[in-house]
Formats: sequence, C-alpha cells, structure tokens
Amino acid sequence: MRLILIKRVSTVCTGNICRSPLAEAILRKALPECEVTSAGVGALVGYPAEDHAQAIASENGLDIMTHRARQVTAAWAAEQDLILTMDAGHNEWFFRHAPQIRGRIFLLGHWQNTTEVPDPYGHDRAAFEKAFAQISAFSADWISRIRVMNG
Repeated sequence: MRLILIKRVSTVCTGNICRSPLAEAILRKALPECEVTSAGVGALVGYPAEDHAQAIASENGLDIMTHRARQVTAAWAAEQDLILTMDAGHNEWFFRHAPQIRGRIFLLGHWQNTTEVPDPYGHDRAAFEKAFAQISAFSADWISRIRVMNG
C-alpha cells in the first residue's frame, strides 16, 4: 500500500486578494508541516490582500499583510499535492488548463456538499465576515483530513 502525503497545499480564488489568502493563512497556521500557498485564476498580480480581508485576518490572529496576488499557471498547479478552490468556475479553469491534475482539485467546501464560497470583492465588510466564517469551517474539514493522511 502506497501512503499519500499532502505536503503542498494551495488555495485558489479569482483575484487572489480576498478568499484564497484567508484560506491560505488558516491552513498555514494549522498545518505548519505543509507548504501552503495561494493564487488566482484571474489574479490581480502584485496586489495586496483587500483591506477588509486584512482586517478580519488580523482580528482572528492571522497575518496576510505581506500577501501579494499571483496568477495560477499549469506548471505551478502541477507542483501542488492538493488545490482547494472557492467555486466551481475555478475547478473548470483547471480542467481546461491543467487536466492532468484533475484528481488533486477540490472545492474548499467539498466535505459540506460542495458548498461554494461567494466572492466578497466589492462588497461590504459583512460579506467578508461571512466568507471568512465559511472559509474557516471548510478549512477545518480539510485540516483534520490532511492530518490523518499525513499521519
């Protein structure tokens, strides 16, 4: 029997300035044995995390102040053991651009009936708080499973 270890975990959203940096910070804090990164399928390359996302992260003991958005590429994706996306459109991007990694791509909300995390970009703080609550809950599901898989 071959043991599958999850060492490189990435979170993906659209611009890589709201949802995926929050998920990255949660997973990185909980899984220090893993390399956790994030990117966007339509990234605002070089931009910092959105102000509301930074504030909510800080209030929850997370730091995304130095985050800078980066674009997903097929080569980058191929290096990841697990890619967690925020909505089905992100999965479709991978299926079109990196079909060889299909089995490593899941919605962050996969364990809760494939629930998507709505994009809070351009909305008020309440939308970011709701997204953070979902991301936290969905991340907890993955954290426990990754810990079991990694022994």
